[in-house]
Amino acid sequence: MRLARFAIRSLIISLYMIPLAYVYAHRESKISDIFSGSRVPLLSLSLLLGLCLLVSRRRFFEWIDRWILKTYSSQPSLIKVVPGWKLRKVAELFFLPKTYREVFEPTLRDLFDEYCEALAANRPWKARRVRLQGYWSFWSAVLAQFPISTAKMVFKIWKATR
Repeated sequence: MRLARFAIRSLIISLYMIPLAYVYAHRESKISDIFSGSRVPLLSLSLLLGLCLLVSRRRFFEWIDRWILKTYSSQPSLIKVVPGWKLRKVAELFFLPKTYREVFEPTLRDLFDEYCEALAANRPWKARRVRLQGYWSFWSAVLAQFPISTAKMVFKIWKATR
């Protein structure tokens, strides 16, 4: 699996190193001569891909690692997705960091801890129940917090325009 990860990462990195190596090899030439003819679309696409990968490198390689694990793993995984992972992203997106830390993070942390305890005790039905209770707690907190956060934002906008 490590070899597959290394090979795929090397291939991806080479995609955006090729145009840089080509430009460096022709450094004595003018830029207009380097980027002329039929090489323009290939070099441009490769440079654009390279810039996108450099900007989102960590997320992209995490995605590649998950794909490799899913493809080459011989053992079935008990936990496909950590419970509350998508809920965490929703809360981070829609609420202020302070609200997220004080309201949603403890709820999601409790969900995760209790879920792992139930799985460690080999009690899958309790794990399902804990997950449902955690989801219920999260959405209850969202419904309670959303009007407050909205009113605060409206007040800030009103105060700024006044």
